[in-house]
Amino acid sequence: MKFVKELISEVKVNLVFPDEKARDFMLLDARRDSLNTSMLKLHIQKDLKGFARDLAPWFVTNASGKTELIEFSKNNFGIPPDSASSTSSRLNPEELTRIISSQSKLSVKKSDVVLENGMIDINSKGIAVCYMETILQRNPEKDLVTITNELKEKLGLKSIIWLGSAPTIDKYTKGPRNANIYAQGANGHIDHFVRFANDTVTVILVEVVNHSCLATVGRNVNDFEKRFFGFLRCRVAFLFGF
Repeated sequence: MKFVKELISEVKVNLVFPDEKARDFMLLDARRDSLNTSMLKLHIQKDLKGFARDLAPWFVTNASGKTELIEFSKNNFGIPPDSASSTSSRLNPEELTRIISSQSKLSVKKSDVVLENGMIDINSKGIAVCYMETILQRNPEKDLVTITNELKEKLGLKSIIWLGSAPTIDKYTKGPRNANIYAQGANGHIDHFVRFANDTVTVILVEVVNHSCLATVGRNVNDFEKRFFGFLRCRVAFLFGF
């Protein structure tokens, strides 16, 4: 609820609930905490089946000021569908987009670029940050120039900071790797490790589980500072676990 309170101080917030009971409990909490519910728009989605953050469409305001939905392609987080460790959600992304479009009355634009929402972070100036290794792994048929142009066009980006690769702990592997670490994260999502704190500061937060992670983080910081030194500042926070 604290998170919602911070958001509604700046923007209107859409909240989705699986049923009326969940919505009403939230409203009780909102009234108890004296939240301004006029900044909330509440939706009931009875077929809500799982975590939608990485699979849902993007809400984008185009150059004419019209809001529309952008639906990127999905491929099971880049993991083979026959894998025993599949991270596939019970949600069908296309069905989720259809439901959201129907309820919001917004049109949908589709992209053949594969992008889960956790793969990219964007600040209010239109600058994005993403792991190059991840985006190319998801889109083996496309080169980085093609992907960059499509993301800029669909999301209205001015620039993309391409960092090298995610720490090992967040990559999908079929067996032990780097000091017997079984990597079972989101297979290269940036939002676990690098986020914009504001328009001029980016924070890199890493749980360091072995020395190989330090090398990866060091390369990412160097990539970042070489390109944006003097424009964006970089802060690194380490949580040591080895």
